[in-house]
Parts: sequence; C-alpha cells; structure tokens
Amino acid sequence: MLAAGAELVDSAPDVEIVPTHQVRGDAGTAIVPLDVVLPEGGSRPLRAAQRSIGFVRVRLETVASRREVRRRGYETTYIVPWEWEQAARLPTGRPHSQSLSLPERMPLGALVVGTHGAPTPTLLDEGLAAASEARGAPLGAAWPLVRQGGLVAIGDDSVVRLAVGPASRELKLLRAALGALDASPPPPIVAERIPWLRGAGMVGLAEWSLERRLPGTAPPLELPEPLLAECVEFLAELHLTTRGRKPGAMLAESAEVIAATCTREAAAEAVRRLGSQLDEELADVPRGFGHGDFWTRNLLIERGRLTGVVDWHGAGPDRLPVIDLLHLRLSSVFQRKRQYLGEALVEHLLPWARARADRILDSYCRLIDLTLDSARLEALVKAYWLTRTARELEFYADRLERPVWMRRNVEVVIPALLARP
Repeated sequence: MLAAGAELVDSAPDVEIVPTHQVRGDAGTAIVPLDVVLPEGGSRPLRAAQRSIGFVRVRLETVASRREVRRRGYETTYIVPWEWEQAARLPTGRPHSQSLSLPERMPLGALVVGTHGAPTPTLLDEGLAAASEARGAPLGAAWPLVRQGGLVAIGDDSVVRLAVGPASRELKLLRAALGALDASPPPPIVAERIPWLRGAGMVGLAEWSLERRLPGTAPPLELPEPLLAECVEFLAELHLTTRGRKPGAMLAESAEVIAATCTREAAAEAVRRLGSQLDEELADVPRGFGHGDFWTRNLLIERGRLTGVVDWHGAGPDRLPVIDLLHLRLSSVFQRKRQYLGEALVEHLLPWARARADRILDSYCRLIDLTLDSARLEALVKAYWLTRTARELEFYADRLERPVWMRRNVEVVIPALLARP
C-alpha cells in the first residue's frame, strides 16, 4: 500500500477496498473487487465451460455485492466489468472497437463501486485531463485496456498510459528506453515507427505518459515474407543504433533470479552455472539496442507494411543481438499451438538453433555483420530463455503462484538446455 502512495487507517478512510461482507459505509467511496481465476491448462472445451461458469458466478456476486453496498448507505453505485488485456467497461466513454471480444462480453472480473453523493473524478479521469492539456486538445479516448503495467487508453491520435505504485515501474522504464534511443539517435527506418512520448507527469498517486498513436492494426500470427523482411531490417537498424557499447546486465544476474525460484538445489546450481558459462561464451558478441518484447502483439501494419512497434518498457541499449528475432519466431509458435514459452522453446527453438539453417536469420546477421555458427546460436537461445524468464519473474509476482507456469517455463527447460545435442 505504501508503494502505491496509500496508508491503511482504522477509521474515517477516504476509500474502503474490501470484500462484500466487510463493507462498512464510513468512507467516501467503497470498492469491492470480484474476480475468478481459471485453473491453468486444460482443453479448449473445458476452458470454455470454466469461463462460462466463472462469468455466471461473477455476475451473481456482482448483483449481491451491489445490493450490500447500497444497504451500507452508498447512494450512487456502478459496476466496472474487466479482464486482463481487455477493455474495462466504464460507465462513461466508448468501446475501443466496434465489436467487443468474448472476454469483454464474458469477463471474469468486476469492480462494484459505491459513493456518497455524486462520484468524484478518478485518477484515470485526472490523468486523461492532464494528457489532454499536454496535447492541447481533448483526447477522445476509448475505454482503457487493463494491463499488468496499468491502464492504456487509446485516443484518436494519442495513447495514454496510467499506473499506480509498483506498476509505474514500466512507465519509468519506458521513458528511460525511449530517452536513450532518442539520444542515439535512430535512423528514419526506426524513428518513424516509434510511439515517441509527448508528455508525462503525476496526478495524485498515479503516473501518466502520453505518446503518439501509430497507424495500423495487429498483424497475423504468421507474418508474410515481405513483412518479415521489414521486421528484420527494423531490428537490424535498431541494434546498430547503439552498436559497440559495453555489455549491459550479466546473464549470471538473470540466472540468479531464476535459481532463487528453483525448489531443488541441483537445478538452482545448474542455472547459475549456465549463466556464468554463457557470459564467457558470449563476451565478444557485439551488443546493441534491443526492443525486449518484439512479437506480433506489439507490431502494427497497414496495407501489409510495418508501420509501428509499441510497448518499449523492456527496451534498452547494450543488448545481445538476435534475441528480438528469436522472440518473434517463437511467439508465432506458442500462440498458434497454445503452448507456454518454455516448452515451445524446448520443442521448436532449440532444435532449430542446432540445425542452423534459416534465410531470415542469415539476412539479419548480414545486416549487422555478425557471424554465427550453430554453437553460438544455441548459446543465444539459452541467453534468450534466461533473460525472458527472469524478466517475467521480476515483473509479475503471480508467476511463482502458478505451478503449471513454473513447470512448463522453468522446470522442463533446465534439463533440456543442459543436455548435449
């Protein structure tokens, strides 16, 4: 709570955030969070049935909760249905698209909000107002998307991000990454596809940022050859923007993050050895600027051309080459096959690296003047797993509470990475 700028009190609170049965009615505002967490794994029919049951359960709990909030004296009440990576359906505003997705129609989460008298402006309202002032005109933003890094409101020509407490870390990283890239500066092929910041600030407990909205829509999972070639050229030019700087974070540091989660000491020590070994093997590989999360959900296309690359909070200089290209390749596999990243890496990326035959990779290597044999490519695949998995564990606290995620992204991967081809 302190990290979010709030303080717990025993009486006269500004807001009470409690389960339904604990609503007291002595705050200016009451918020009752309701949600259902589906079990991991399972077939599509099973997960569809679980979603339907979960949705009905949330709806019933919402009705009961709203009734209790009113009984406790809150004259004005409203409901905000929501789900991760989907739009929060606010009482005001408009949908972010003409048609709602299935999770938006059958969300597994909701907030029941009650106020004494008319509702006061929310942090989102204040953040949008501040961003509008920085823009010089109203944003016309749609319902915000709920991300683990905060809320994302998309306007006609701008995007506003809003975060409170620990979630604001991503905004700080985003500003730092784009600031470092702007100082380089990048060539037009990169600069024209970046959502440069137009403003940033604080409203109450929340941080906000305003960036330009890039044209285009999300591409298909399987990128056509011309579009894939554009992505390769973009990544190569991005890498070369800061080519030649000293290495950044050591892979041993990422290995330590993963090792700390291992339940068996032998596995933890194996991960630590792997990190140290890779630091030695890749010490002479030139570093450059990397995006950190380069996959189809962060790409925008228009008329078959790459028009934008978004979500730069994982970006930075002094990164190993090829990593972004590996993530792009693997993401199409784990999305299509509905696999976890770790198991997809073991089944697809490792065998591909050991075969070392790929036109796209060769094109990228030519553009950045990099020579790769199968052994070094395999080392980069292992480095990709270390950095990606450590980042997930550091950013998202729920990973440790999800045994299936840990098993398929960590436990099954460690022996596969250590095995001899």
